[in-house]
Amino acid sequence: MIEIIINPKPIYVPLYYQPVYKVLQILMILNIKKYRDKGVSISNIHKISWGMRNEQNLKAIINTNTKEIEGCYEPIMGKVITITLINGYAERLKNGNIKLTEKGKQILSIVDENELFQSQRQMLSQIPSIHI
Repeated sequence: MIEIIINPKPIYVPLYYQPVYKVLQILMILNIKKYRDKGVSISNIHKISWGMRNEQNLKAIINTNTKEIEGCYEPIMGKVITITLINGYAERLKNGNIKLTEKGKQILSIVDENELFQSQRQMLSQIPSIHI
């Protein structure tokens, strides 16, 4: 008789595809000073998230009118935005924008205390120059 042994190997999922990372990324985007009061559109969340993938994407967003940028919509973002809203980390405003809640700010304070996501914060510090 033949004996078959299966040893499943862990599958590497890049950090930028993991839902927990994406939720934190959305919270960091919503915490940008110019978005705190009026919120951010889902379209702009997609664009900024795509820009945070690497320096090349970030430069494309900074140097180009974001209305001209194509291919920056990630399928996982819809699910992650839903997770963010359901858990109360953000809320949808009447104009359709998404705004950070106190619960979301508490999560970000934990991230800040532990000095996590330093490179992502550095990328987000360049956002005021983006034409959104």
